[in-house]
Amino acid sequence: MTDTLEQKPASTELTGGAGFTYEDTVVAYYLAHLLRQERAAGQPGIVTSVAVQRQGHGHPMDDVIVGLDHAGTNKSLELQVKRSVTISGADEKFKEIVAAAVKTQATATFIKNSDASGFVVEHVTDSTFRSLSRVIARAKASPDAKDFEQYFAPGGTAGADDKGLREALLPLTGAANLAEEVNFYRNFAALHLAGLEDGGALRLEIVNRLQEIVADNVDGQDILLFDRLCRIAREGAANAAKWTRSSLLAQLKGSVRLKITPNFSDDIKRLNAASLDALNDVSETVDDVHVARDGLQEKVAKQLEKHRVVSIGGLPGCGKSAVLKHFGANAAKSGPILFLKNDRLLGTSWTTFATALGVRHARASDLLAEIGASGTPILFIDGIDRIRPDQQHIITDLLRAMEADPNLQHWKVLASSRDQGLEAYRNWFPRQFYTANGMGSVSVKGFSEDEAERLVVYHSDFDSLGVAG
Repeated sequence: MTDTLEQKPASTELTGGAGFTYEDTVVAYYLAHLLRQERAAGQPGIVTSVAVQRQGHGHPMDDVIVGLDHAGTNKSLELQVKRSVTISGADEKFKEIVAAAVKTQATATFIKNSDASGFVVEHVTDSTFRSLSRVIARAKASPDAKDFEQYFAPGGTAGADDKGLREALLPLTGAANLAEEVNFYRNFAALHLAGLEDGGALRLEIVNRLQEIVADNVDGQDILLFDRLCRIAREGAANAAKWTRSSLLAQLKGSVRLKITPNFSDDIKRLNAASLDALNDVSETVDDVHVARDGLQEKVAKQLEKHRVVSIGGLPGCGKSAVLKHFGANAAKSGPILFLKNDRLLGTSWTTFATALGVRHARASDLLAEIGASGTPILFIDGIDRIRPDQQHIITDLLRAMEADPNLQHWKVLASSRDQGLEAYRNWFPRQFYTANGMGSVSVKGFSEDEAERLVVYHSDFDSLGVAG
């Protein structure tokens, strides 16, 4: 009923393969499922958060803590990570695991018969692990403590190994009676995750699944993404880090461009389609002539480098909306965008607007995180000064989401507005958006000599055809 404890020196672990420990790869395993918004081993539900080394935050089992959403119910999975372990009532390391699990189950935040605490291991004797798994499974399947006891009673179906292991572990559980023993196992998790080493089967499976969400999978970006998750896990352990999907996307920003996760794919397609419809509704011609104003595009880009909020201003009919459209159209070539037009808004809040478009996940911060990870983190607004008062919350809801979520601080705003002074424009935005660097402004005025000459040439050519202009 005992395993051989194989303690591999840390120095060897740190220099083997890509230089990551087993604990790094386990955390990366859960981060990969968080990134894909999928189910993972240990608990039912979609992974919604991952935290590490949280003993200082009231978690006795502190190596990795996974938050999950199971059909609208929040669950947690708290684990100790061991490269190898001996499942035995006499082994000190296993005693520590069970003691930590008992403490965890006694905390005020732990929800019995919903949350789980336990361990995950790479190397373990299969027969002993199977015995422990059967004990746990029997406790969960038993409608009451009496049914659990009958399994182990003389004439019951439990094997000798299962009976012996239960007897050996009983003192470790601290159970004062049968009901407490059953409850301990109902909330105990034992996971055997092997194959996470470099070239291992489970690792390759995760790499293949990550490949599905990498936008530009060149030079092995899928493999590099898993390695990046391992490094994020290691660096996070020093800071007792906790990741949500939006914070993980923010941390991956710049290292890899991702596709929209399948869970949000339909929603982002709807938002992007509505954005492109609004963008295409903006005219960018003068007398049916398209005049590229590259100089203004360069000015907009430079202002966005310096400021979080940039206004494209000018008199009615000067072409400010066309400048905004051209910049937004270029951004749309790289992925989804969020482009809002004053006369194409629906509802009176972001939630009602998103719902009217058929978006299922209407939470602004989640949608902004998805667009920012796979497209351009700029909120384009055409005619911000002409938005009806009862629809202004559509914009301010988005701005508050950007302000409140530290993972959305890279988002910027580019809006067209009639000349009304920056003071009136500033009233739209939280102070956080402009206190450090102020607001940027690009003024759209009359055509330059080159642009005017192109218009003259066009009309001259048109008149030469004998068509009245």
